[in-house]
Amino acid sequence: MIHKKYRSLIMIAIQDSMAYRGAYFFTVLGRFVALVTLFYIWRGLFTGHDVLNGYTWEDMKTYLFITFTVNALISWYSEGRISSKIRDGSVAADLIKPLNFQKMQLAGTVGSSVGEIAVSLAFCIIILPLFGGIHAPVSAIHTGFFFISIIFSFLIKFGIVYLFGLMCFFTTESVGLRWARGAVTDLFSGALIPITFFPATMLSVSNFLPFRGIVYIPASIYTGTAGDIYDIIGLLAFQAVWAVVLWFCGMLLWNTAIRKVTVAGG
Repeated sequence: MIHKKYRSLIMIAIQDSMAYRGAYFFTVLGRFVALVTLFYIWRGLFTGHDVLNGYTWEDMKTYLFITFTVNALISWYSEGRISSKIRDGSVAADLIKPLNFQKMQLAGTVGSSVGEIAVSLAFCIIILPLFGGIHAPVSAIHTGFFFISIIFSFLIKFGIVYLFGLMCFFTTESVGLRWARGAVTDLFSGALIPITFFPATMLSVSNFLPFRGIVYIPASIYTGTAGDIYDIIGLLAFQAVWAVVLWFCGMLLWNTAIRKVTVAGG
């Protein structure tokens, strides 16, 4: 069960997202422009080809829209909120609250994601018919596994965003860190191109890293390209392990950062 104080933080974040809905709209609009660009690039690549590296055009089109939706799970706004608390010093107020800072940020991220996901789904409902729609999951079992994978995807991305946010304790700015994080995540998560298209060495590296658990794994489960049930269970286990590892890495970095702040402040 979620503690009622953390539930309150989720509701506050949802209200903030409604208050700043313009910012959310333009954030989603920017990602949508990127989606349309990728759509036409891939449609051109599929010209004269029925299948590319195991993907049909319908599979790829579905993959792109799943990527667009999954990327809405954690917004640029959510990431900025964590680093801004550190840069402007308001994190000091959180230190005296009888709440866990990491859980507080998770609750706020969950709440702020609700608004952006709603806007993203609205975009999809309006635009999908213009692109011919996407196919449904290959089975009811795949649908269930997909939603489980989405939960792990959210936790993995939060873990990575939280770690990069805490790095502001050791740097003087956050924008560069956020851009670097975004570039690395988009590449190795499969948001720009499915990782099966990577060269062998790069594929080996990406298979080990947690990033593929953000986009590639849930999208592959949805499209049915992830393999059989046992393969999917293995992928879900991969996501679960990285979600736990990143959570504990966040705890360790937070404890290290707090000691640094204590020493710096006397």
